[in-house]
Amino acid sequence: MPYKKHFKCFLAYPFAPLTNSKNPNTLLQQISAKINNLEDIEQRQILGSCTSILAGLRFDKILVNSLFQEDIMKGSVIYQDILEKGERKGEIKEGLKLVMLQLNQRFPNLEERLTNKIQTLSLNDIEDLAMSLLEFKDINDLDAWLGYPEL
Repeated sequence: MPYKKHFKCFLAYPFAPLTNSKNPNTLLQQISAKINNLEDIEQRQILGSCTSILAGLRFDKILVNSLFQEDIMKGSVIYQDILEKGERKGEIKEGLKLVMLQLNQRFPNLEERLTNKIQTLSLNDIEDLAMSLLEFKDINDLDAWLGYPEL
């Protein structure tokens, strides 16, 4: 019965990295070799993804990446979500960096309350601020844009 064989693989392989073993690295290498030798590509991808995720809870990422192909993970919706969130954070960080450089050039010694408020902006707001600051005449325009009453 091939179904039972596949079912046992799904139960055993992904959780193997979490088991108590005298030589966990060797166990992980053995599991990786078994998964990589599976003929069914879909099964290999699913088991590889699940196993590498759980292995990442216990093992160094270099070891896990050396044993499991990164391509396996790329099809995972969780991987895609993490990647998108990371890219979004990177975009916000770079946008903030650029806007802060521009603002500090234009208005040296910005008050902490302004920089704190700017640090909480969304990516769209950062982009809007970058465009709006081209028209700011003085620091009061920045205050007003950030929603502070005129000083």
